[in-house]
Amino acid sequence: MPQSGSLIPDEARAMIGRETPVEIGYPVLEEEIRKYRAAYDEQDPSDATPGVAGEHVIAPPLFYTIPFAKKWALNGLREDVLAASSEENLRPKLPLTRNMFGGVEIEFFEPVRSGDVLQRQSRLADIYQRDGKTGPLIFAITETTYSNQRGETVCKERTTSIAR
Repeated sequence: MPQSGSLIPDEARAMIGRETPVEIGYPVLEEEIRKYRAAYDEQDPSDATPGVAGEHVIAPPLFYTIPFAKKWALNGLREDVLAASSEENLRPKLPLTRNMFGGVEIEFFEPVRSGDVLQRQSRLADIYQRDGKTGPLIFAITETTYSNQRGETVCKERTTSIAR
């Protein structure tokens, strides 16, 4: 039973702190970093000369999600037109079913380099209710930590989802 005046079921509140399994991305390739830079018309000084043995090309900051990219068929999308993900077990059943993106905050620590193998793990950090202009809104905060094969944190991502 939800707390008085709240639409958030107790089962959903109990999910706070729940984590996804660790997901491992595919190895970062130098060529993929160069293509990413070209797609955004971003040049790197090291692009003018071939890499020196033992050196790794550094990826732009927002590259961190690329090693986890998957292709989705339209018939594989959920009813809300989002792709299924490892974060599915962090989405509690709520009485409000219209979902929207509420924003993302990213904190960067270490650069992604060619040769890195990234891993990520998400957890439901918080869930709370607020009143909006058109009625109640439920906010779910998911925190995802990305790290490399050396155990160094690459970045932390804090995503807000809103149900109305």
